Amino acid sequence: MSGSAAYRRFLDSTVMNYEKWHDGEGYDLASLDDMDQSEREQAEKRMLDRALEWREIEVLEKLGSARGWKAIRETFDDNRSIETRLAAAEALERGGKLGIPIDEVVTEAVLEIRDIGEGSTRALLLAERYPTERVKRALLQAAGTDIDRGAAYVIVFGTTDRPADLLRGGEALSALLLLATAEGLATAPMSEAVEVAWTRHLLTTLLADIGEPYIAVRLGHLPAGEPLPPRARRAATETIGTER
Repeated sequence: MSGSAAYRRFLDSTVMNYEKWHDGEGYDLASLDDMDQSEREQAEKRMLDRALEWREIEVLEKLGSARGWKAIRETFDDNRSIETRLAAAEALERGGKLGIPIDEVVTEAVLEIRDIGEGSTRALLLAERYPTERVKRALLQAAGTDIDRGAAYVIVFGTTDRPADLLRGGEALSALLLLATAEGLATAPMSEAVEVAWTRHLLTTLLADIGEPYIAVRLGHLPAGEPLPPRARRAATETIGTER
């Protein structure tokens, strides 16, 4: 592999493996500072040749070229993923290039969410960061819809992701599901929340590094009426609302 040590470090960081995905690790932004202009341009081209998600957006924001900002703007304007759109909006806001109030973007994202996932974690974190009146109204409106009305969420976690700890986590999940059923509660295990890197990273942050998240479970009462029909399992990335 040609190029400086910094360029090689950057390229290595863009190759995803289980550990990087597991930890929600971004690309090596620090290595960009040690590259010459030619290598920075090559790094930028590699990002522009990909479908932009939060990692690519971070790199383009760091490089700060006109065509990088153009790509971030196009991603914000056109991407259907709430998660990716919000990542682009955050970058544009930091660069003074968003052009509209960030809380307007957050409000629209909150009202657009139709299911857990779909960028909901980033949207709620941004809502906490920008708690303007219209964001608060959007949160109240979203809470008043049929989505997750009265639902609660549980994160099943353990000390490590070693097999023995995962086994104990499975036992805990089994006990939780049985108890919930006995109490008349409906459950929706959401392994997608830990299968997608960014949401796994956020769950780990919520746990304040006290353990590894294994699965999230939604608990609540089903509305009266006929039982919901079974549904085929969707891909984790489709449920979370990112494109991989």
